[in-house]
Amino acid sequence: GDRDRAHAALDRLDARGGRVDHELVTPGGASGLERAGPSAALKPGRARHVLALSCAGALMLLALGVDARWDGLIQALEGAPRPESATTLAPPAVAPLSRGEQALADARRLMEAGDPAGALLALDGVPPEEPAYPFARQLRRQAQSAMRAGRSD
Repeated sequence: GDRDRAHAALDRLDARGGRVDHELVTPGGASGLERAGPSAALKPGRARHVLALSCAGALMLLALGVDARWDGLIQALEGAPRPESATTLAPPAVAPLSRGEQALADARRLMEAGDPAGALLALDGVPPEEPAYPFARQLRRQAQSAMRAGRSD
């Protein structure tokens, strides 16, 4: 928010790349790293070269590793699967339907077949303690309304 400080900071920027001059940052013109000696740090341009060379070396090692295993990878992809990988696990056993669920399924089949009276008889087999009881009541209402609609025709 202070314009004078902002202008002072902008004046310190080097026009070449937006970097702050080392002479302006440290008194006497030498940065702390340069005062420690040449072995303490690399010059900025040299550091980029070292980074580029290390990345190139790592990429070469990766390429050599892939090249050494390439034939084996292609053979594994082209070949037949191993016998142990070809076996499949059996699906888990399905729990048998309870008496109420079976009656509900029968009632749905009868409703789809157009027999609402048979569906009502099948729904009588769903006791209130069954988890499917709310669905049975809903299907019972549908069957009753279908029977009323059939009588009015």
